[in-house]
Amino acid sequence: MMSRVIIVGAGNTGRDVAKRLDDPVVIESDVEKATILRRQLGEVRVIVGDATDERTLLQAGITEAKTLLVALGNDRDAYQCILNSKPYKNIKSVIAVLNDPNEVARFQRLGVQSIIIPDLATAAEVIAIIKPSQKRISEIVITKGAAAIGKRIDELPLPFGTSIIGVMRQERLMAPMGDMVLETMDVVHVSADVEDLNAVRSVFLGDHRHLLPFNKVMVPIMDESWFENEFQEALTISVFCQTGLVGMFPAEAPWLVKKAKEVTGQMTIPFFTLPGYAMDFGSLQDALKAASQVDMESMLAEQEETIVDKLKKEKNGTTHLHEHGMEEDVDLLVLRSDPFKVMDLLGRKSLTTSAVEQTVTPILMARNPEPYTSVLFMLDGSPRSNNIASLALRLSIAFGSKVTALTTYDPEHQEAQRMVRHIRRTGEMYGLEVVEDE
Repeated sequence: MMSRVIIVGAGNTGRDVAKRLDDPVVIESDVEKATILRRQLGEVRVIVGDATDERTLLQAGITEAKTLLVALGNDRDAYQCILNSKPYKNIKSVIAVLNDPNEVARFQRLGVQSIIIPDLATAAEVIAIIKPSQKRISEIVITKGAAAIGKRIDELPLPFGTSIIGVMRQERLMAPMGDMVLETMDVVHVSADVEDLNAVRSVFLGDHRHLLPFNKVMVPIMDESWFENEFQEALTISVFCQTGLVGMFPAEAPWLVKKAKEVTGQMTIPFFTLPGYAMDFGSLQDALKAASQVDMESMLAEQEETIVDKLKKEKNGTTHLHEHGMEEDVDLLVLRSDPFKVMDLLGRKSLTTSAVEQTVTPILMARNPEPYTSVLFMLDGSPRSNNIASLALRLSIAFGSKVTALTTYDPEHQEAQRMVRHIRRTGEMYGLEVVEDE
């Protein structure tokens, strides 16, 4: 039986997607890459050949496949490969991972249904396109003060299509009967559509935003190079922490705004643009002040406009600006770390140095666009630390990271002990290395 999914290209995206699919076929022209892939994936079928040659596609089973994912490093070769697949009407979905955003229109004219810009999309998004009807299984820890404590399962107003698979209470996995009453530190396993996950968490936890480490992240994008590290790191954090993202852009650079919107348009996070700023600390302060007025929650339901237009309408009211007195400061500012030391040596303070010295906003120095290999967090048994632990686990599952929990709780603290057991159990389930350190 031929595979229903053909993956062309064994780079980072192709390899990661192949790991998560059942019996795909991978085409790779580089013999060394193909050999490494065979060693890593075991039984996955890898064909060494030129995907622009129709004979290679036939060898991979193009006549019976349903999905074609093309993740080559060359957009011209990708176009030719997809063109060669056009006669085969059994292909119901074509996904192209492109390097040049300017090529998007040309591939759309070819009939490509899904286009992803590389380095900014994860394998998870590709899987969501290949398997759009699949639900995502998520774990929700019922922390102290959560809205669902003391409620029966059949009383919960869950979104349509959401189901509770099981409830882990201490060391027992329990069937989710309708009359079951939820307790503190229950771990609820739910199956829900990706777009409903925020609503599902709200049903169980109530207004849980105050428990999240970040609600609003801001990142300056001053030129194309800022997309490589700073923007990608801010985007990764925003996606996995369910937070809004604010981009600060220089004046007269509409192409940067357009590129950022194209990327964030594929994600499930609200994105707000702050255009017209210079790359200096004064402008950064002004942008932080403007960003504090943005209501990220309202943006999930409406089209976003620029802050300039919104501020003009402020007297008449707008759904994307908080009312006076309800501003929410930026929780995390993502800046670059490499150039500011050189500036300091020249006797001039860079944007990063000034921000570190003078702003109270937490700052993340973006250093590496690669997936996180290790996630470290502190666990003290409080509701906030328990939710941070849950977020840390989600990031670790996504990237296969090592998990280190620094424990500072009383040995008699039952909720903290349950959370540690939950972390270890989840680590075993997903093959993660979990370390507990006091």
